[in-house]
Amino acid sequence: MEPKFKRVLIACDFSPMDDKLMNFIKAFKSYSDVQKVYLLHVIPDFTNPTNKDLEFHKLFSSGYPVDEKVRDFLTEKAAEIFDDSIEVSIDVIEGRPYQKLIQWAEHKEVDLVVIGRKEKSSHSGITSNRVLRNVRSNVLLFPENASADFKNVLVPVDFSSFSARALATAIDIRRRSGEQVSITALHIIQMLMTDHYYGLVLNPRFQEMLNETAEKSFDDFVNKHKFNAQVFERELVLNLNNNAATHIGQYLEANQNDLVVMGAKGHSLLERFLVGSTTEQLVNNHSKTPFLILR
Repeated sequence: MEPKFKRVLIACDFSPMDDKLMNFIKAFKSYSDVQKVYLLHVIPDFTNPTNKDLEFHKLFSSGYPVDEKVRDFLTEKAAEIFDDSIEVSIDVIEGRPYQKLIQWAEHKEVDLVVIGRKEKSSHSGITSNRVLRNVRSNVLLFPENASADFKNVLVPVDFSSFSARALATAIDIRRRSGEQVSITALHIIQMLMTDHYYGLVLNPRFQEMLNETAEKSFDDFVNKHKFNAQVFERELVLNLNNNAATHIGQYLEANQNDLVVMGAKGHSLLERFLVGSTTEQLVNNHSKTPFLILR
C-alpha cells in the first residue's frame, strides 16, 4: 500500500538550499527506495524583465552560458553528496518554473517531487500551493532548517484510502529506521453543524458517544487495512472549531513532530478533485515542518 519513492525530482534554484535538499534525499534513501534523482533547474524566461529570478543570472559573464554554469554547479554538488547507489540526472531548461516542474515530473514519471521552503521567499515561481494543486506525484516540502533525522511522525487520518496510504508510509519509514521512529495517528472527530447549533457538543454524554463511535471507526480502519496497531499511537480530538486543520495545527505545535505524512485528499466529494482544504491550510500555516503529501 505504501508508495515507492524510486524516482525523485528535486527543484533546484542555484542556492544553498540545493545542498540541503540533496543531503536530505541522501538521508531519506535509508527510509525509502530512492534509485534515481533528477536535479531540475528552470531558467526563467529572459523576455520577462520583472522576473526577480533573473538577478543571479546577471552575475554570469557572456562567455559562460547560464545553462552550462548551472549544470556544472549541480554536477559538482551531486558528486560531493551522492554515491554510486543513486543515479543522478541533471536537467536545465527554460520557461515558467512551476509549469516546467510539473511537466518534467510527469514526463519523467517521478514518484516524489522535493521542494525547499525558505523562511524568506526566493521568488522562484515555484510555490507549494501551485505544485500541490497540479502535480500528480507525491510531494515533499522541506524547510531550510529542518532535519532528515525523523524521530516523531504525525499522520492525520480521516479513514479515507489516502490516509491509509499515509499511515502505511509512516509505518514503512519506522520499519526502515529499525523501529527508531514513533508514529502518532491523529483523527479529528467531525460533527454536523447542527451539533453546534443545538449545543449538543457541550453535553459530556454526547462527547462520550462521539468518542466511542470514532474509536469503533478507528478499529474498523485498522482492521480493514491490516495495520499493526502496536506500532503507532492513536489520538482523537473533538473538532470544536469546525476546522480540522486548526486542530491538527495545534497538535503539531504542542508536540515535537519531525515530519507530517498525509494524503492530498480526503473523504469530501470536492476533495476528490482538488487538493484537500485541510492539507493546503496546514502546509500554508506550518512552513517549518516537513510535509510528505501523498497522491
